[in-house]
Amino acid sequence: MQSSTRKVLRSGGRGLSVVGTTIVIGLMLVAGIAFAGDVAPRNSVHTRSIKNGAVTNPKLAANAVTTDKVLDNSLTGSDIDESTLGEVPSATVAGHELSTFKDAGVNAPASSGQFTVLTLSSIPAGNWVIFAKGIAGNAELGSTVRDYTCDLTAGGNSDETAVLGTPLTLVGFSVMAVHSATSSFDAVLTCNNPAGTASAVEIEHTKIVAVPVASLNDTAAP
Repeated sequence: MQSSTRKVLRSGGRGLSVVGTTIVIGLMLVAGIAFAGDVAPRNSVHTRSIKNGAVTNPKLAANAVTTDKVLDNSLTGSDIDESTLGEVPSATVAGHELSTFKDAGVNAPASSGQFTVLTLSSIPAGNWVIFAKGIAGNAELGSTVRDYTCDLTAGGNSDETAVLGTPLTLVGFSVMAVHSATSSFDAVLTCNNPAGTASAVEIEHTKIVAVPVASLNDTAAP
């Protein structure tokens, strides 16, 4: 009799265990807990369900983060691999100044007016600061002092300097111009011959240097 009671209790215990397990599984299914491969049902994971810092790099698919997912102005220089960047168009000549020179003297022609002394050709498009220098001399004999000018022209911009030409005297001069160009252009140094006689003006040791800059704001002073 005692033995039969124990058997019934054991049997009843197993029955209760099976019923309890069934109830627990049913509640888990109702709650949306999946078992196969630990894969959550579609659209069941919300931001509050993810622990801060829990999503690591291996969890992100290639090309998964697009521009609309990146906060504006949130990436800094340290986030960018500079070697992957293309060249900025305005920087194609950055750091590469151009120059030309002529040490030999250039004599004015027999007629009065401007004559070309030196040309720096085919300067690429961009923003440029351009310098020119030289030594001018009045080759005339006698005591006549000639006032003449030398000009640097770069595209539509130019600069002019006056030179006081004492006979048989050499005078140094320099001019500067700035120019923003959308296409290539020349920088030309010219001087004039007020006397209108051959060799009255001689220009020597000339040089033109063009230096690229990021931007220009060339405004007239009040």
